[in-house]
Amino acid sequence: MTHHPGALDARYRALFETTPDGIMIVDDAGTYVDVNDAMCAMLGAPRTELVGRHFRDFIPPDRLDEAIAAFAALQSEGAMAVEFPLRRVDGSIANFEWRSRSNFLPGLHFCIARDVAARDAAQRALRDSEERYRAFVANSSEAIWRFELDQPVPTDIDPDAQIDLYYQHGYLAECNDLMAQMYGFERSADLVGARLGDLLVRDNPDNLDYLRAFIASGYRLIGVESREVDRDGNEKDFVNNLVAVIDRGHVVRAWGTQRDVSDQRRTDRERAALVAELQQANRAKDDFLAMLSHELRTPMTAMLGWASMLQNGALDATLSRTAADAIVQATRAQAHLIDDLLDVSRIVSGKMQLTLEPLLLADAVDAAIDTVRPAADAKEIEIAVLRRDEVRLLGDSERLQQVFWNLVSNAVKFAPRHSRVTLEVLRDADSARVIVRDTGEGIDAELLPVIFDRFRQGDSGASRKFGGLGLGLSIARNLVELHGGTVTAASAGRGHGAEFTVTLPMSADVRDDTRSSRAESESLPLDGLSLLVVEDDPATRKMLEIALRRFGAEVTSAAGAGEAFDALTAGRFDVLVSDIGLPGEDGCAMMVRIRDAKNAIRAIALTAYASNAERDRALACGFQRWLAKPVDPAVLAEEVRSVASSDSRGRERR
Repeated sequence: MTHHPGALDARYRALFETTPDGIMIVDDAGTYVDVNDAMCAMLGAPRTELVGRHFRDFIPPDRLDEAIAAFAALQSEGAMAVEFPLRRVDGSIANFEWRSRSNFLPGLHFCIARDVAARDAAQRALRDSEERYRAFVANSSEAIWRFELDQPVPTDIDPDAQIDLYYQHGYLAECNDLMAQMYGFERSADLVGARLGDLLVRDNPDNLDYLRAFIASGYRLIGVESREVDRDGNEKDFVNNLVAVIDRGHVVRAWGTQRDVSDQRRTDRERAALVAELQQANRAKDDFLAMLSHELRTPMTAMLGWASMLQNGALDATLSRTAADAIVQATRAQAHLIDDLLDVSRIVSGKMQLTLEPLLLADAVDAAIDTVRPAADAKEIEIAVLRRDEVRLLGDSERLQQVFWNLVSNAVKFAPRHSRVTLEVLRDADSARVIVRDTGEGIDAELLPVIFDRFRQGDSGASRKFGGLGLGLSIARNLVELHGGTVTAASAGRGHGAEFTVTLPMSADVRDDTRSSRAESESLPLDGLSLLVVEDDPATRKMLEIALRRFGAEVTSAAGAGEAFDALTAGRFDVLVSDIGLPGEDGCAMMVRIRDAKNAIRAIALTAYASNAERDRALACGFQRWLAKPVDPAVLAEEVRSVASSDSRGRERR
């Protein structure tokens, strides 16, 4: 050896011994000429055991060829940077990062080694941490997100100016799949990149307050709600936790979590709406009871006063007559109030029934007008009736008079003196309309949707100008619906009058020579027809048997679906007449079974639930005709004759 450690300059010797990196000097043959203390520690042996040994002694066997090639490259190229392992004296393997330079002195090569175990451990820890973070984010029960800013936002400017910059520069940089699904996407990749305004609706004042609160809190909020939108425009409610990262007085990003509480808030809103509705109903009930007290006590005051004076003999003949008229009028007013209350009770309990018979619609309208005319004359109001066609239909004459009386009396009540109330009777293809118009008080827009509700009145205070309980329109609507019709209200608002339209279905089976329910049985012959009548009420069943036999039919009756099936199995019938509301298996379920059994018997449904929905249900399940109870025997007989002469798919005729 031509060189030895003593040949090194003293300045480099000090650096050589004190550096934390391992240093070795190798000659051209690959023999260690010198090593520092750090290299001795790395290889696990003192300098005396290392100097003079060949570098091959410390190379893992499977990497020896690679090491020899690398040493040759160092000699030829002059410098090298590589990561390569060494085998320590104890046989363990350690990885080192090498920086080598050849011929720093003739024939000597300078190699610096840095143990990368700490670096590798740190990298492994970082990878493990990253994996744990990703697993946490992916499996979290809450949405996790990170918003970045294209441009940092200073914290010392006005909060609203900050919010403007958030919306201008904020974008979603990271989120988990759960957050994406909250907004209607499948994966986080579908949502990442969205701008802040795409998610947090700027037009919603609550969201601006949310961001102002975030700024005011020092950029940290816990459990604060926001209203946002998903990809389909549906509003979503979230509970958020968020914190901003501040760097040198600027917001650079924000992290947060959020939980979807949309269903809960929707339930809360529905509950609040229900509570408000119940409170309104309770107030309406209280108002109604107050009005009822007023409407009962007012005529009673007149009755008691006049009756006391009559009892004391304090009135002459003329005043006695006035007293008697006042008492009669007050009594009738109270009777009308009681009738309204009883009608409401019948309607609510489902016990309101109609007596249907062929009638002229104009007769019901005229009868109602005759009742109201004295009140109209007292206010010098003209009642004009416009009729374009004669309209005949099946209806309850008394109840239809009640409907039109309610509508016309309301029109007269609210119309100003010397004005006009108009009734128009129209006939359409399969329905009739009666339109009542006045030029009176009109109806506020907010009252129109509830004008037919019970306990609703536009003027319910102690200073109200008009009397009444506010039940008339509710009763009118229910009576019209029992006829299978509708009633609607329209008004341009206060001071512009009102228009009520009653629409009633017409039956094509009502002939122009409208028949009386007392028509002779010979006028509707059912001779030769065999009928099966199904009715659970014994009295009604007996009446139907007798009535149909009077028209010449042969009648078998059954009290329910089971007896009806037994009868159909045992015999043949031309027409089935059945109640819908049978106990156990109802009439519609029975008819479905009959049709499933391929029995094409013609059938007529009877029901006390006289609504369009009930009629449609009966026709859909296999009945050809539908009649509302109470049914006129003559009308039923004509329906039987008509359906018996039609095919098995005959439909109800209007």
